[in-house]
Amino acid sequence: MSSGIRQARLRRRLVALALAGATVLLAGLGGGLVRAMAGEAASPSPATPVTLRVGWVNEPDNLNPFIGYSTSSYLVYHLNYDQLTGYTAADVTPAPDLAESWTTSADGLEWTFKLRQGVKWQDGEPFTSADVVFTFDYIIKNQLAAFTSYTTGITKVEAVDDYTVRFTTAKPKANMLGMVVPIVPEHLWSKISPKAAGTSFQNKPPIIGTGPFQVVDFKKGDFVRLAANKRYWRGAPKIDELIFQYYTNADSMVQDLKSGTIDGAQVIPPEQFKRLEGEPGIKTIAYPLYNWEYIDVNCYDSPNSLGNPVLKDAKFRVAMAWAIDREKCAVLGWSGFAQGGYGIFPEKGWPARSRNEGAMNDR
Repeated sequence: MSSGIRQARLRRRLVALALAGATVLLAGLGGGLVRAMAGEAASPSPATPVTLRVGWVNEPDNLNPFIGYSTSSYLVYHLNYDQLTGYTAADVTPAPDLAESWTTSADGLEWTFKLRQGVKWQDGEPFTSADVVFTFDYIIKNQLAAFTSYTTGITKVEAVDDYTVRFTTAKPKANMLGMVVPIVPEHLWSKISPKAAGTSFQNKPPIIGTGPFQVVDFKKGDFVRLAANKRYWRGAPKIDELIFQYYTNADSMVQDLKSGTIDGAQVIPPEQFKRLEGEPGIKTIAYPLYNWEYIDVNCYDSPNSLGNPVLKDAKFRVAMAWAIDREKCAVLGWSGFAQGGYGIFPEKGWPARSRNEGAMNDR
């Protein structure tokens, strides 16, 4: 097997592993994904690190998970940290993550999670139930707004033993297995004031988590560099380094994708994506995502409202909604890579494949 083919196959197989969790997160938060694999390179050896470069036009707004809100920030969090539970790739149903298993009481008010043993933080410290209790108490008691929508209704979090955590809720809680809350290390975050954590703390690299990759460098307006966590509990990633390269515009990013300067990219504008579909060496990858483009109507009825008075009439608003050709908007505005919206849930949800796609460079 030639060295170029060998590395191409290696990377093609591993990029899916490296970004699998992030892809699921992106599918929930929005953003198209384009991936590319470089093949013309020297044969990898134990002394030759394998680096995956992914372009993006939206870099993280903050590496502190209690402050950041952008899609790219959550992509990084999901690689650096683990959650109590995760999702299956096929249909996004709950799956074990740091919790191996769970049970709930007959009345639905208590949830008991059994944690993985032998998991290490990226600084070598052991992960235990104390870290889970700390994370949730830190959010609940200090009302850290980034995750309070998930923790609402939880009245008590306690460590039964080093690898068992029990949650008590005020009433049955439907999203207990869908809390996208990164578990943070108590031995580090307990030294950070909750006020700073929710307002100003920057969480500079190296960032300590239990995830498959660790942020080791971040240069605003340039790149985020992550190193593989060789002690990851699922097994060491097959690539050594993951670099997210920032671009100020999608045009230059797409050109670098075509030339092989980067191995992949995300958030490709519809028209450019359409041209990539037939590009030699580029393989498109489809996955569903949920996002909305909508028109806000100012029907605020206060005397100081700046909205046109006609918008206060509900019948007029209904007529205006009927007059909009949503399907044509999807075709013209998104080149057919969207569907008309008639509610907050898409007609074709997960796991049905949508026309929002990504691409992979087979060179």
